Amino acid sequence: MAGHGLVFWNEERELVCSVAGYLADGFAQGEAGVVVATAPHAHAIATEVAGRGLDTRRLLVMDAGQLMQTILVDGRVCPDTAGRVLTGVVELAHTRGDGVRIYGEISDLLCVHGKSPEAFTLERLANDVLQRVPLTILCGYPTAPFAGGARASCLAEIHGLHSHVIGEGPS
Repeated sequence: MAGHGLVFWNEERELVCSVAGYLADGFAQGEAGVVVATAPHAHAIATEVAGRGLDTRRLLVMDAGQLMQTILVDGRVCPDTAGRVLTGVVELAHTRGDGVRIYGEISDLLCVHGKSPEAFTLERLANDVLQRVPLTILCGYPTAPFAGGARASCLAEIHGLHSHVIGEGPS
């Protein structure tokens, strides 16, 4: 299933279970999984995947903060660099499976750092890559920053850049 999904989460456990299930579905189809997340989330997701008895050799874990710094040039997402990084990640993951599922938190980190326009640029680049490369992407955003109208202007844009939403998101 190719697509660019979105998962909103309230509690870390909710996120971990959603992402592990997403990866498990891919593993069942012979796909590899990539987790590009903050260190605590990456560790929790990898632990959950292993705890479910899944083949962790199919899993590639990367630090979202480091990758974010790699794709930023003068504080802005560099499309060429981001494209090369994503392509490289997909190629590496293909050595672990027949298809690729990516879970990512870079866009949320960009929003957290006050760079929502850059997050939208990255989401658009992901959509461009999906037109050329068969893979599935799932992006994670916590619901709390959207509560009470905070970041509300971002919400419609975020929804519009994804093909589907998993679970209940903020309204």
